[in-house]
Amino acid sequence: MNVSSDVSKFSEADANLFANASWAAMYGEGIMPIAIGNDAETKAILNLFVYKKIGKSVLINPPFSPNCGLSIAQNSSKRFTVNSDIKRVMRTLTEYLNSNFANAYIDIAFPPEVKDIQPFLQAGFKPEIAYTYQLNLSPSDKEILSAFSSERRKNVRDAEKNNLQAVLNSNPDEVVALVSDTLQRSGLKYDCEVLRRMINTDWTFTISIRDASQLLATAVIAYNNNCAYYIAGGSIKNLSNNGAGASALWEAIKESKKLNIPKFDFCGSSVPAIESFFRGFGGELTPFFRVKNNFMFFDLLKSSKEKIASH
Repeated sequence: MNVSSDVSKFSEADANLFANASWAAMYGEGIMPIAIGNDAETKAILNLFVYKKIGKSVLINPPFSPNCGLSIAQNSSKRFTVNSDIKRVMRTLTEYLNSNFANAYIDIAFPPEVKDIQPFLQAGFKPEIAYTYQLNLSPSDKEILSAFSSERRKNVRDAEKNNLQAVLNSNPDEVVALVSDTLQRSGLKYDCEVLRRMINTDWTFTISIRDASQLLATAVIAYNNNCAYYIAGGSIKNLSNNGAGASALWEAIKESKKLNIPKFDFCGSSVPAIESFFRGFGGELTPFFRVKNNFMFFDLLKSSKEKIASH
């Protein structure tokens, strides 16, 4: 198998949302579409993002993408053939990264359905298991709400008692501004112009929660026929516990159901407070793999910054 940037031979209908060309088109410099296959067919596609930091290449999932979107065509009913095809794809990807980004810091997450990262382990990459929560949307709204934790249900009731209003696809400028402000308060730097372009496509929607005077919280959802993904959110600083944040996600879940999407992915976090918040919506804990290489450089850099900040 070989590697190219021509993903056009792979059907977008069969691809993970985060692997397709429409997603890659949201980015400018830095996006790196990858196609794996041969002259006859493309077996797999994914998107990565590359940039420089302190003179060192960094290779990650594209911003606002929970994973690289790796999509592998499975054209056989034989398990041996499927497993062998997946193994070849993963080995080809590993060899490509080792050859072209040998000294780069690499941190790539795979979709939950990708189970075989053995070639990365054999090549010396560090494996990690991360988690998200995925919610089955086939039950009724009432059944889904009843499976929430008591705290999440109280959040939803509080939003109703406070007469908070949910607005579908409100002004993109205020949505982007609130998300950007929230990310900055968390010490995260993103190019939110990418998010603005995403919001203006037909495969995203936003939910904004307002009181009588201002926007309180927002959720940005990207989706395809298989899943809705909570890719970004925001809330005002010092938001009182009026249910706005939980209400934004509850309204996003209901809107996803209206679109006949079968599953909602919270794109989980390792931050304990955020993980606990997502857990309260009653989704299924879903593991996924990520792999790292040359990570010690950035771990050392992070540790040094933390030591400096503590003095």
